[in-house]
Amino acid sequence: MNRCVFSAIFLYILVHGVKESLAITNGDEVKPHSLPYMVALTATIDDKSIRCGGSLISSSLVLTSARCVHGAKEVSVSLGAHDISKKEASQVHQTSSKFIIHPKYRQGKKLHDIALIQLQTPVELNENIRTIKLPGVDDIFTSFDEKSAIIAGWGKMKDTDTSYSTVLRSTNVTIIPLITCELSYIFSLTGDQMCSSGVSKKNICLGDAGSPLVVDGVQV
Repeated sequence: MNRCVFSAIFLYILVHGVKESLAITNGDEVKPHSLPYMVALTATIDDKSIRCGGSLISSSLVLTSARCVHGAKEVSVSLGAHDISKKEASQVHQTSSKFIIHPKYRQGKKLHDIALIQLQTPVELNENIRTIKLPGVDDIFTSFDEKSAIIAGWGKMKDTDTSYSTVLRSTNVTIIPLITCELSYIFSLTGDQMCSSGVSKKNICLGDAGSPLVVDGVQV
């Protein structure tokens, strides 16, 4: 990818931000390849293998959480996947060692938890591998409060699980106002963060930091 284009996309993310989401508790298995922007990531950090999610934002770039790449030498990237335990014909695998982490990110903190992974080779887009739409300039001051959103990932089904889901799962959540979240959970949030609530014990869990929160087809 042209260096200027790469820099422009990263600058856009620094200015506008991308909200954090994690993984899925008690989510439903999605129809295979119905979320073609989803990317499965595996990295080794501090001698521990971690699972993360991400979203494809161009043929060469994956957007994820900084925590997923901070301290890693390289990241294994799987695109076009549904069941990551199988060798599906749709899958494309790459290993990348080139990431850009938000300069204000600090390990263990939730602020500025954003990073880009540059693929070694631009991926060919098809029906199983597509890019996600990012917010436009007109969305800078848009409120997503009370909007329904979808989160997806290959994370743990519940906190006590020792293994991750091998198939992509998703659930719907409702984005709630920050003030409501602060009053309910007694901690402070910033305008760069977003709070969501699931139903029927379906919500985020461990294992898929970096997975996108999507409203009407747009990652927010």
